[in-house]
Amino acid sequence: MELVCEAEDGSLTAFFDNVSDSPLLHAPALRQSLREGALSQSAPYLQKDAYDCYYACLRAEGGFLMMGPMAHQRLTSARRREMFRDYGLAEEGLTVPPVFTLSEIRNMILLANTVPENASLENEELLQLNRIISQDERQTRREQTRRLLKEEEENDDDAYRHGYREEQLLMQAVREGRVSDAVRLAESMDRDIF
Repeated sequence: MELVCEAEDGSLTAFFDNVSDSPLLHAPALRQSLREGALSQSAPYLQKDAYDCYYACLRAEGGFLMMGPMAHQRLTSARRREMFRDYGLAEEGLTVPPVFTLSEIRNMILLANTVPENASLENEELLQLNRIISQDERQTRREQTRRLLKEEEENDDDAYRHGYREEQLLMQAVREGRVSDAVRLAESMDRDIF
């Protein structure tokens, strides 16, 4: 998943390797929409685009932290091409946005929120403020089952998932406030995808 910091002066810092195909870096209208949403509420702002991809924006000291795209469903190559065209990106490579359940998306946003604010936000508060992610436990179980089945069916390079241990180490680094370790682990995990 891509992380981008936008400073108050508009300068961008990317925390991932393949910056040429990032909607967050190459779509100013997307960043503007995310900034406006984050300024309109106290909690992290969550936005879903026309391709079933989620983007999050958190206010941070001196600017904003933006995350995405986080796909809720695997995008077909035709949908990826359409998405890339709409965001003004070159179609070569067509990097596949990572697929997450809604619960995973919520948890990543909650985790990211602890870094810039050194605070925590309750799941219910995030759900109420964004009105996107359902609290229904059955939906979460269906999503997890569907994801596991798809992973078994689609055994190709585009379906790479990080290991449980990698994610646990990243989460522990963030919880303990070891920002440089968290960034290093996230970059390492992103390199493993490509």
